[in-house]
Amino acid sequence: MSTEENKKIIRWLYEETNKGNLAAMDEFFAPNLVDHNPPPIPGLAPGLEGVKQSFAIFYNATPDGYHTIEDMIAEGDKVVVRITARGTHR
Repeated sequence: MSTEENKKIIRWLYEETNKGNLAAMDEFFAPNLVDHNPPPIPGLAPGLEGVKQSFAIFYNATPDGYHTIEDMIAEGDKVVVRITARGTHR
């Protein structure tokens, strides 16, 4: 894939999760994902389920929450994003 195609996939992932479609992560991440930087939330499941749980916690706490991609850099098969998460805490 080209770097532009890889960036398009990342944009799609954030668009879907911003809509609350956490199932999109199943299409994006491998089932055996290892999260090397999990949020410090006690009781999160390991791997992909834990990533989904952390997003669900964010969206439950901030029903109008969303992520904005501020910067995106791609080289080869790697894409790095800098995001801002916004929402009204309820």
